Amino acid sequence: MLVICCCTLAGLTLLAKQSVATDPKEAASVASQISDFELPAGYRIRNTISVLMTTSAFIADQHGQNAIWLAQVSLGDGVPPDRYLRQSVSAGRYKDVTWEVAETKPITIRGEATTLTVYSGTDSNKQKYHAWAAGFNGKGGRAVLVIVEPEDDWNEDAMQAFVASMH
Repeated sequence: MLVICCCTLAGLTLLAKQSVATDPKEAASVASQISDFELPAGYRIRNTISVLMTTSAFIADQHGQNAIWLAQVSLGDGVPPDRYLRQSVSAGRYKDVTWEVAETKPITIRGEATTLTVYSGTDSNKQKYHAWAAGFNGKGGRAVLVIVEPEDDWNEDAMQAFVASMH
């Protein structure tokens, strides 16, 4: 019984291990566990979080207005991109944005054909937003990509180049 308790405690300790990286070099190293990529001009990795079996990276421009999230789950099927957009992204600064699916289209991420869901949204101040969400195989498990920007700032070419750079 004592052995079972000790093994369970050791396993839970490993699962509960978490870390937050805000140092640019450390954050880049953690983000590269999901995918290698070229950052769009003016963007930087703001922070990464590793908790339980999930690693996530938050990438933003200098104003923090335009955001890219990468998240990877090392076990199972990962997080569905639409749920990640609604639950994780919408919990913060985008919590009052009402999202609608504008279209879905094929896209290739890290050499894998997948589906990109394009969203349009409007907040309570009538600010319009554009978002992309897609699932893909990261380096260590199923991953999700979510990009959110105000419609006025949306740069389709830069976001396509970012996605194309992921390997």
